[in-house]
Amino acid sequence: MASKIAQFVVQLNRSEVRRFALSAPVMTIGRTPENALALSHPLVSRCHAELRITAQGVTLTDLGSRSGTVVNGLPLLANQPVLLEPGALVQIGPFTLEYGPAGVPATNGHLDEALSAGHAPDVPTNGKHTEARFASTVPLEPGVPSGDLTCVDAALPTRIAQPMALAAGPVSRYLAALPVVFQDSDFLGRFLLIFETLWEPLEQRQDFIELYFNPRTCPEHMLGWLASWLDLSLPEHWPEARRRRILAEAIDLRRWKGTRYGLARLIELCTGVSPEILEEPDAPFVFRIHMRATANTVLDTELVETLVRQHKPAHVGYILDL
Repeated sequence: MASKIAQFVVQLNRSEVRRFALSAPVMTIGRTPENALALSHPLVSRCHAELRITAQGVTLTDLGSRSGTVVNGLPLLANQPVLLEPGALVQIGPFTLEYGPAGVPATNGHLDEALSAGHAPDVPTNGKHTEARFASTVPLEPGVPSGDLTCVDAALPTRIAQPMALAAGPVSRYLAALPVVFQDSDFLGRFLLIFETLWEPLEQRQDFIELYFNPRTCPEHMLGWLASWLDLSLPEHWPEARRRRILAEAIDLRRWKGTRYGLARLIELCTGVSPEILEEPDAPFVFRIHMRATANTVLDTELVETLVRQHKPAHVGYILDL
């Protein structure tokens, strides 16, 4: 009965790519195939949002996603359920989900109006789709390069460095913490400036120490060090944003190692081209990897071969079609 209650029309760049019917009381939306609705895109979190059928209707809850969830132009607060009305437009990453009764066609006119009003902006994809292609994900065109990682690398913003605040003023602020009898000493105030200049940057660094262990916010020179914790090798010549993305998804990739999704996602992160992985009908335990590049995308055959050999199941063979 739940499947007859409502559906979501999934749209990307104003084009319908899938219809998703609610078939369970609780369903999740996220980037990985374990979600009921898998939207494989860098701007979609691993477990992004939750749909729940209640007596009042269908509610949507953002599960603390990194890029957020927008309903009719209004960002949702994390972990705060919102009741959806028919015709509601939900923005998750580059995808627009139009909510309505099952079997009712999408109101593209309303969607176009919302897009023109800025409620659901498109994410540039060079006119192409770069998502992973599996039965559980949105069925988009396979094997299309993303423009030399332009879209992939742009999904992570460039890290903004905040300089440490240096001690300023004719006397140190530490002077106010001393007994009153010492606070009128000009020499002591200037002498304490030395210690304030040395200690304050260390205190600020300690206050934000967790940012130094986060691949999205740590200094660039620490990326290789963090990668060594997970036995990863990130070439220094790769763009900083790409290295941050691979490191940020490293744990998730380990969970899916040996699966079609895990291999495809790793290749996409490293090369910028979303591969099409298909089983060979006439050859058991053999799969074919098809990748297509354009003039502005160069595929490193040796890199792809290395990734496939390291992350495929040991008993499975493969055919690489570039």
